[in-house]
Amino acid sequence: MPEFRYHDIATLTADEVLKRLETADGGLSSEEARQRLAQFGANRLTEPARYVILRGLTRHFTHFLALLLWIASGLAFAADFLKPGEGMATLGWAILGVIVINAVFAFFQEYKAERAVQALHRLLPEKAWITRGGQPLETPRSDIVPGDILILEEGERIPADARLIEATGMRVDNAALTGESRPKRRTADPLEDDNWLDLPNLVFAGTTILSGHGRAVVFAVGMRTEFGKIGNL
Repeated sequence: MPEFRYHDIATLTADEVLKRLETADGGLSSEEARQRLAQFGANRLTEPARYVILRGLTRHFTHFLALLLWIASGLAFAADFLKPGEGMATLGWAILGVIVINAVFAFFQEYKAERAVQALHRLLPEKAWITRGGQPLETPRSDIVPGDILILEEGERIPADARLIEATGMRVDNAALTGESRPKRRTADPLEDDNWLDLPNLVFAGTTILSGHGRAVVFAVGMRTEFGKIGNL
């Protein structure tokens, strides 16, 4: 099965979207869903390796540049020992200061990034309602695949990137993705290309439905979603 193209999915009608993603109004069959799960993988963000604080801090004192600075500091102290009074000891201490400041700063940046990735995971729902084989089904987020039909209701968080095929009075909160807290109206109408994250017929993983309801066809899951790209960064 080929990878689906979705860069122009906003410009298609609902019927064209279903055809592009090789699905139907009643959703995928169970067999097709299993095949796509094997092809695209589970709809989850890559779990970061468990962060070990001591190992992380040690790494910033022992990478290649830090080793060069350790050598430079040692040479400075050696020069001061051979020819005292020329200020080489001061240079040696200054280099050690650079090593420590750089290591501590880099460690805290890395630690904050790791905590941010953990927070991203908590913004995604554990389960979602979809239509599969013509029947509504509550399924774990990890089992959702491209071509699944999401059933979207007020107050729910969206589990994957999807194109709306029905929308009634729908407004979403994209703050988790774009930082903008103003509610955004959503429609199922085809639209001309524009800023991807601002297209009103698209909904994205990690965002919240503030009002209304609708249905949408999943076109990206896991690390292929916009949310996944942020997690990867």
